[in-house]
Amino acid sequence: KWGDKNFHGLFLTLSSINWVIGNLLAELVKIFVPDRVIQVRYEDLCEKPEEVLRQIGAFIDCDMNSVISKVKNNRLMKIGHNIAGNRIRMRKIFKFNPKSRLHLLPKRYRILFRIIAWPLMMRYGYRLSF
Repeated sequence: KWGDKNFHGLFLTLSSINWVIGNLLAELVKIFVPDRVIQVRYEDLCEKPEEVLRQIGAFIDCDMNSVISKVKNNRLMKIGHNIAGNRIRMRKIFKFNPKSRLHLLPKRYRILFRIIAWPLMMRYGYRLSF
């Protein structure tokens, strides 16, 4: 069955490989057009949303004050695209809550991800330890 727990390792392996490939492609773009790339870590956005949103706004020359206000005041925001991303992309609206986090994966899956992705994790400032 597709929902069988035996497939979790396979799906995590594929997701991990996809994460590495996607980030390697982003690194390649950074080499050729570094002035057109901004790196934003989700953890940084959660930790200091106003600062990161201002950096994004400055980078794309866009006033982010309305977004910052909605984040600060825990207000609903419209989702403007649904081409790719995680499962919230299919909703019409959402609230950004930096305190909400997905449950941690079991340790064996976190180890598997680190085995596959450790070079980029280190480059992006992620800890390899648990």
